[in-house]
Amino acid sequence: MIINILVFASHNFNKSLDEIKIKLGFNLVMYDSEDYLKQTNQHYHILFVDNEFLLKQKEDDLTNLEKVNLPILLFIDSRSSTKKKFMFHDQANLPLRILDLKEKVNDLLSSFKFSKNSSINIKNYIIDKNLKTMSKDNLSINLTEKEVNLLILLNEEIKPLNKKLILKKIWQYSIDADTHTVETHIYRLRKKVLDKFGDKQFINIFKDGYAL
Repeated sequence: MIINILVFASHNFNKSLDEIKIKLGFNLVMYDSEDYLKQTNQHYHILFVDNEFLLKQKEDDLTNLEKVNLPILLFIDSRSSTKKKFMFHDQANLPLRILDLKEKVNDLLSSFKFSKNSSINIKNYIIDKNLKTMSKDNLSINLTEKEVNLLILLNEEIKPLNKKLILKKIWQYSIDADTHTVETHIYRLRKKVLDKFGDKQFINIFKDGYAL
């Protein structure tokens, strides 16, 4: 598979990449101006950004750049350090050998794919199924496996789910079972979310069941 890389970087960085792109074996599409924000609708696998380029950008542009749904590799010259807060996934210090760059790209793609498959977005929260955490705005709570499965189930349904159906799908209980398991888990989970995030409407309770 040919790796398509979108590059938002300074003129000097783009020039250096252009000189070695044949040895890299990547398909590089490079920009060094604000036009980059219009070019993110094509199919790319990874985003390269260098620090010199970042330092020239406005805060709003940086925010838009962070919204690009790609793993971001930030390049920093060994003689400088980044002065702007920017959400990237990995960092490469220059100068960098071609083989090391190839390895870093492959590692980042693998980790990003794993992370993407292991997490889901629910009501502006990120649920990490492997770590069993729920996070938002640098805050997080730990979840049990049942709580993770419960959230995934509720997220998949548009209409409220009644207690008996939840028992059957999450706990494999008979739909005729008489238990307070669902109510207890819903109560504890809602309390966790309220205490940490102040969200009173995360799980809504209706007369015919529960819904997000």
